[in-house]
Amino acid sequence: MTIKYLLTPATTLIILLLAACSPEQHEASPTSSKSAAVESTEPYKIMLLTKSQSNPYYVMMEQGARKAADELGVTLLAKGTPNETYVGLQKKMILNAQEEQFDAIVFVPAKTAQLLPALKIVQDQGMLLVNLDDQINAAQAEKVGIDPIPFVGIDNQAAAQALAERVLEKNPDISSAYIILGPRSSSVSDARGAGFRAALASHQRKLYGEESANWQFVEAYELSERLIKQYPDIDAFFCANDVMALAISKLLQDTGRLDIKVIGYDAIPEAKEMVQAGKMEATLDQQSYQQGAIGVKIAVELLEGKQVKSETWVTPELILQLD
Repeated sequence: MTIKYLLTPATTLIILLLAACSPEQHEASPTSSKSAAVESTEPYKIMLLTKSQSNPYYVMMEQGARKAADELGVTLLAKGTPNETYVGLQKKMILNAQEEQFDAIVFVPAKTAQLLPALKIVQDQGMLLVNLDDQINAAQAEKVGIDPIPFVGIDNQAAAQALAERVLEKNPDISSAYIILGPRSSSVSDARGAGFRAALASHQRKLYGEESANWQFVEAYELSERLIKQYPDIDAFFCANDVMALAISKLLQDTGRLDIKVIGYDAIPEAKEMVQAGKMEATLDQQSYQQGAIGVKIAVELLEGKQVKSETWVTPELILQLD
């Protein structure tokens, strides 16, 4: 594990590169387009489909995708839902892609199982697909007859465990914690929760429980308000995304409970500022900008008839408060 310090005497952050958390790169089952690219005078048209355009995490992903699209000379149209619960709307956007003359969809799925039929339909129509961030279940996809879809992302369980391990090593006074999750149907949330649990267990810290706030600010605020009354001696909240962590940080400031530490996940700008200001303990950068850029590049390679890796892993970074 390589440690990278920001080069300023007044810094309050350290960033740890988690190369050890990413699975080994491998060429297993290279994926290619079904047919050779068709010559066209029109630039390729690619849809970036995320599951919450209001989340700064996906804003950064779109920025990376747009930069890659500009460099490659392709047309990118970003679409998304108001939040992660609008599965039906995301499904409709996928099914309309052919009519809207898209050549490829680079997507972050809201709920894999519910989207698989739509993905199968557009793939059979010749649409090329690239999966970002939240990896679809390969076994479920195979059952409905979907050909392998290239994936770009991180190992969320390993990254969450490394984040929690580092926080617990740095804060031996944390004796109890609660885990705040995203939707129960989210494989990403499950993986992050598993990583947090593993770290707490290995350090023999008490886990009071875990509960979903569905990635939402208001739900997390209200949930944490109840939890600090139920567990007044709690020491930390480990949150599966930064939006929920920011909500809990706000609740703790409103109630004067500044003794409780909050750990987030995603490294959205506001969360990074909170860590720097000492109002959050840590967060984790999944490199969403990089994911967006790589996803577009892979889509173009597929459209050009090239083979691509079945999985591309990016290296996350831990962002922690210094004493």
